[in-house]
Amino acid sequence: MWQLFNINTARSNIGGYQSAQLAALEFSQRGEVLVDATVIARDVQQCDLLIAISDNGPGIAEQDLKEITEPFTQIDSSTTRSHGGAGLGLAITRRLAEAFGGELMIDTVAGRGSRFSFDLRLAIPADLPPLVDSNEGVLQGQTVLVVSPSRAFRRIASEFLTTAGAHPIGLSGAGECLGCLAESRTPVSTTVVIDENTPVRHRIIEAVARRGLPCV
Repeated sequence: MWQLFNINTARSNIGGYQSAQLAALEFSQRGEVLVDATVIARDVQQCDLLIAISDNGPGIAEQDLKEITEPFTQIDSSTTRSHGGAGLGLAITRRLAEAFGGELMIDTVAGRGSRFSFDLRLAIPADLPPLVDSNEGVLQGQTVLVVSPSRAFRRIASEFLTTAGAHPIGLSGAGECLGCLAESRTPVSTTVVIDENTPVRHRIIEAVARRGLPCV
């Protein structure tokens, strides 16, 4: 059952969010950890929010799912295990989610990773002022090249840019970006967004500078 509470009260649930996030970071030795907040439903009085943390860690075996959210529980309790912690992170997350009327959900595949999510219902204050974006319309109709080896980075950046009215093009690396810049159909007003983790990103920056294009 949902429980309605103010966004200020929701801050007390940040401990649960951080516990799940830290667990994902600890167990992901490769890949990435993705934190996603999605508005499920909204009206003038309330907002239903789903918060999810996904990782590329070892995953959780089906037989361990029932106990993993119990206090002081570790999947590997041996003295030689490579991860620290007291086994409280997911227990805290579950109890806080339940205290606010939500539920901790775990989707996992052993050897591939896990997704931890919980839902919240937030009250929207009646006197909340409307958001005003001073940069509204700046990217309207602009082509933006989003360069990153991370699919998650390209997806998230593209979603923001699309919302702002831009036309994003996701590219996985320097080769694709340089090839795209060399094409005659690439608009002269193109902006380039480069993930700092992109290999040989200096080549992209140099090519963009030669063309006099904005680069972030």
